Amino acid sequence: MKSFYKKVTLFSLITFICGIIIFLPAKVSNDWFLPNSIEFYGTKGTLWRGSAQEGLVSKIYINNIEWKFLFSKLFEGQFALNTSFSLLESPIKMRISKHFNGDFSISNSKANLQNGIVPIFYPKLGIDGDININLSNLVFADDFISQANGTISVNNLLILGLSSMSIGNYVITINTNNNGIYGDIKSIDGELDVDASLRIAPDRTYYIIGLVASKANTNLYIKEILKFLGTPNTLGQREFRLEGSL
Repeated sequence: MKSFYKKVTLFSLITFICGIIIFLPAKVSNDWFLPNSIEFYGTKGTLWRGSAQEGLVSKIYINNIEWKFLFSKLFEGQFALNTSFSLLESPIKMRISKHFNGDFSISNSKANLQNGIVPIFYPKLGIDGDININLSNLVFADDFISQANGTISVNNLLILGLSSMSIGNYVITINTNNNGIYGDIKSIDGELDVDASLRIAPDRTYYIIGLVASKANTNLYIKEILKFLGTPNTLGQREFRLEGSL
């Protein structure tokens, strides 16, 4: 009989604790669990499913924040949640996972970054445009990207400092193998015909190498700039290469 009462008491205690955690208000849980680099304001709901009007992530302002914790992923060795928010009025959705082995990953990510956002956060890239991101998987290990799969579309691409004119629309198809992350870069339409490849190596070096050619509708100013790439081949293509480290 004593054993029975002990089991009932233990079960009741576990249920009580779980109830406290599950229904813990979002404002309280955020104050307890969020790192100093993340701040949420105007929170509603609970730790497991809630929302916030606005927030700061590493001093970057976001708003219209929503999240939902995925209990089933605990059995797969990870803490995971679905989240959505807006960055400068650009909607972003993703699943964020922290794996028990220490890896951090983002999956099912979809983002539409409006013109003007890329130069603010990544000025060294020297480009701008409307960026559509659709990545099925993005894994970080040792504070660096170790896996990436999906597509990135760049519409109305601008090369800052080169021309104020758009040079067209392009798509990058990204995949991962044992030697690093690779991407195929293709032009969809616009000023230039581009066929290039991207590689990001485990040692954090990257390169973009390919061929570019003008079209019948290419602006004369762009054609003059292409001459700096050297003599074209018999198909009118010029080789280009960009490389560096991340």
